[in-house]
Amino acid sequence: MYEFILSAYLTVNGIFLFYLCFPFINTLLGFFLREKPVAGTVSEADFGIIITSYKDIKITLPLIKSVLNQDYGNYHIYLVADHCEPDSGFIKDERLTVIYPQPYLNSKVKSIITGLESYIRPHEYTLIFDPDNLAVPGLLSIFNRYCSAGYKAVQGRRAAKNLDSRYASLDALGEHYYNHTQRYVPFLLGSSAPIAGSGMVIETSLYRSILDEIEAENVDGKVIVAEDKMLQNKIVERGLRIAYARNAIVYDEKIETGQQLERQRTRWLNSYFKHFVESLKLILSGLFKFDWNRFYFGLIVSIPPMVVLLLGGVLFLTVNIFISVPFLIATFAAGFLFSLNFLLVLIAVKAEKEIWNALFGLPAFVFNQVLALLKIKKANTDFLVTTKSKVVSIEDVMAGREKDNDGK
Repeated sequence: MYEFILSAYLTVNGIFLFYLCFPFINTLLGFFLREKPVAGTVSEADFGIIITSYKDIKITLPLIKSVLNQDYGNYHIYLVADHCEPDSGFIKDERLTVIYPQPYLNSKVKSIITGLESYIRPHEYTLIFDPDNLAVPGLLSIFNRYCSAGYKAVQGRRAAKNLDSRYASLDALGEHYYNHTQRYVPFLLGSSAPIAGSGMVIETSLYRSILDEIEAENVDGKVIVAEDKMLQNKIVERGLRIAYARNAIVYDEKIETGQQLERQRTRWLNSYFKHFVESLKLILSGLFKFDWNRFYFGLIVSIPPMVVLLLGGVLFLTVNIFISVPFLIATFAAGFLFSLNFLLVLIAVKAEKEIWNALFGLPAFVFNQVLALLKIKKANTDFLVTTKSKVVSIEDVMAGREKDNDGK
């Protein structure tokens, strides 16, 4: 019995060591890989752009202006203003439709479906934005190149809209980390990029069929946890590849307080564990069907959250002192590579100076994530919306970035 328990423990420890080292391997590969130019046609695809707003319609103003100023003609914006009071003084533009759902929806998935059902014409592709996002100039043209090249799903690169606090900068560090190790490098290796929940384009007919499937599966009417994970898994299950458009930058507001961090990470941690089995199914399906996209994507989305890897590393180090010296050394080495990987990613992406300066605050950042882990079940009954408050234009954000680059 003891030998069986020891064998099982060492097996789990070995799998954990793989997950500690896997992102480091991806980062190293990224230094040697180069993205091939995407060759698409010059014709403009028709985009239906859905913005889901909840209880705050004014936060969407800068985003809508950044889209209306795009040098692109074939699109229409649908703002689903759930739990928002009608505003007669809101932006008036023939390219914008504002929808005030009654009764209230209280669901991002339902808001997106409402947007799809409100289309004034059958758009070929649907682009999803969160209300606090900002679109860089040329965004639609970049997405169009990928769509015309044959991709039915494309994830843009989310970047920090604000770096004005330690928490925001460390949140931006995480965005850089996931963009590079779990989106950019896997896409270069011929696999798919995980979806971020906003800043992504999906063929409308595909999107609608998957959302209907998700709604049908939610027969009990509970809070749908991380619809983006369900969406990405179903896309890959259909044999499709999710592209990563690194130059299609969508600015996203980063959290500024420990309380916001806890709410956000509680939701993320809950979604990881809720969909972990689906990740394993993708890995096994990829192996049996010799499907590289499914297999590698399954590995990527099965990587435990950073706080789980950190706590697990400490646990295995402690136990291995009494169990196995070789595994103790291996766990220590893997933990070192896991930590080193953050520095390599920051170098690879040319991270902003605010992020480097905020690194000393990592212990507090990790502590808040541990607290989030303790509240993980709360996300099953509460969507845990993170309040957004940065009403700033795309011009101001980009001017700030250019100023920072000039000062380096």
